Amino acid sequence: MQMEKYERWFMYATVALLVAFFMAVLASIGEAGIHLPTQVASIDPNKVSETPPFDDPGVFETAENRYDAVIVAQTWQFVPEEIRVPKGAEVTFIITSRDVIH
Repeated sequence: MQMEKYERWFMYATVALLVAFFMAVLASIGEAGIHLPTQVASIDPNKVSETPPFDDPGVFETAENRYDAVIVAQTWQFVPEEIRVPKGAEVTFIITSRDVIH
């Protein structure tokens, strides 16, 4: 009889912990303003290197302390391989893939 009591409390604690984790995830999403991206456009994966802005990948300053990082991905590789921006800068990532349709 006593074992059922402990099992019940363990189940309550498990559910409470799961609810707390879920609420923490929701709070962090809301606080950070994270949202799923929308489909702005689609391009032919075979013509990535001919389609702007992916024909010239890199980091470009768009305003003071704001940058666009244009990146082309493919299996085991990113172009450019490394990007550098000043600490605290706001960066917008514009990314596509040559070999995987997302």
